[in-house]
Amino acid sequence: MTSKTLFGLLCCLPLIGCDSQTKIPEKTTINPEIEQIVQKELEDAVEKYQATAATGIIMESKTGEIISMVSVGKIDPMQYVYEMGGQFKVFNTIMAYENGLADKQYTVNQAYVIRDKNGKELITIKDVPSTKKYLEKQGITKMSADDIFLNSCNVGTVQIALHLPDGAQTEFFHRVKLDKVLELDSGKTAKPLLPTKKGVVETATNSFGHGIAITPMHMIASLNAVVNEEYVYPTFTKAKDIKTERIVSADIAKHMRENMHKKAELLIANKSKAKNIGISSATAEKTGEKNAVTTNVFVTFPIDAPRYSMFILMNDPKGLKETAGLKTSAWNVIPTAGKILEQIEPMLIK
Repeated sequence: MTSKTLFGLLCCLPLIGCDSQTKIPEKTTINPEIEQIVQKELEDAVEKYQATAATGIIMESKTGEIISMVSVGKIDPMQYVYEMGGQFKVFNTIMAYENGLADKQYTVNQAYVIRDKNGKELITIKDVPSTKKYLEKQGITKMSADDIFLNSCNVGTVQIALHLPDGAQTEFFHRVKLDKVLELDSGKTAKPLLPTKKGVVETATNSFGHGIAITPMHMIASLNAVVNEEYVYPTFTKAKDIKTERIVSADIAKHMRENMHKKAELLIANKSKAKNIGISSATAEKTGEKNAVTTNVFVTFPIDAPRYSMFILMNDPKGLKETAGLKTSAWNVIPTAGKILEQIEPMLIK
């Protein structure tokens, strides 16, 4: 037995580190076999991509039962908060559906300047070079909400957010519990960090996940809710009386699952591996840390009637020679999630 293996066994389940504030009940829903697979793949990924840490959560979609929660490095998925970047575009797209903006065409081939009432420039929103290059190559000048999501277009995302009714974004964040501490049977999560004021700039940047920081546990619970229609609180004990809250309509949840399935086909080269899953992913620049990012991916499966959700976050992965120096989610957390999924799906979906 290696020293690393021994250390893992000495730490309480789930494998989130001996100094974690999270206290897991003795009779837990954790599946040791699943957890060992996740542990190994995260360890390998942290080493391969020279990341400082990584964490992964897998939960049953309808009951909220956590079957695996693993961390490698200094990170606790219930106590550490991160900007989640483009994952918030999922919420922005849903708000477009709910407020009659889904079919509106937004200009996306130029930067979007936000000005105050006197015409002074407050902030200019631009897309990442890869998105801008793709739009130029395809000759795309306008896009609807679905295409804005699929192309992860910041310029379009911001325009949707600023066309929403006043307070709609704040209400939706409240609806999916992103503005509160989650009180779970394993303890309380850290408190999300939200803007102290909510002006036009905050509304714009929050739409693509900048300026708001939440825990990975918040993230998986809220994303799980919008693909399954109802919010269910994560739990580490066998669910008996499951309390759920309606979040979105059945039609909107179905539409978002279809978008996530299209996203999986775009991001995964082997289309056969994308046939039964939905994905949303993000790369977020770390505030105050030059050239540092966090990457994350949400996976739901099977896509037609989700039974499980998985969320993986990697802190400060590095670009490698084999990734042409790129360190976005497609090059690290997505392939990591794929390796985990290949092993656990046959165990879970029988």
